[in-house]
Amino acid sequence: GDTSDMQKQHSDPKLKIYRLNDNKLIRSRIIPKSTWFKNPSGLISIVVNTDPDDCDAIYAYILDTYNGFIIVYSYNQDKFWRFSTPLFYADAKYSKFEVKTLRGNQITYFRDNHIYSATKDLHNQQLIYHSIASLDEFAINFTVLHNASLATCPNNDPDALGIVYLGRKNDKGQTGVHSMNIHTQTVWGVQEQNYAITCWNRQRPLISDAVKMVVADFY
Repeated sequence: GDTSDMQKQHSDPKLKIYRLNDNKLIRSRIIPKSTWFKNPSGLISIVVNTDPDDCDAIYAYILDTYNGFIIVYSYNQDKFWRFSTPLFYADAKYSKFEVKTLRGNQITYFRDNHIYSATKDLHNQQLIYHSIASLDEFAINFTVLHNASLATCPNNDPDALGIVYLGRKNDKGQTGVHSMNIHTQTVWGVQEQNYAITCWNRQRPLISDAVKMVVADFY
């Protein structure tokens, strides 16, 4: 762990797995430093992918927003590996944010986080992801993420990794956390510049008009 105010690392980051029916810790693994590089503070979120027919076929996708990595852990193989590609990186054109505070003050700040949020698309067997400093949305197949040999793909070639460009969101549509409803394929997202909760259905092309603001508060 680390303390965000001091940026002082006190221990190596760990992945811990608990059995929910009795809260028993069944596995604890240090995330290898070779996968997260320099600073573990960027390990901001985790997505777990399970197979209901095989309890050991579990994968965890850990996002490293500082370095632009997806770190994969296989429960069955008890092994970590990481993916990196330019399509995980922030887009400098969309790093500037302008919002109003509750007191009506206009403030400007910059977000240069790389890959920031990911959600499972079980219908298409893909992980949908984006950087918060971008309007673009991408997808990568589970089969690619589960193949450790592809993690050493020459030059981290997006084409070799089969990354799919899904489209571009609405104006000031840089999105923080997002999540897909597996039944409807609706992707919900938080857009801080628009003070909004938005939605888009994966079955439709991702263009500006396809992103709808469900709740918005412009003060």
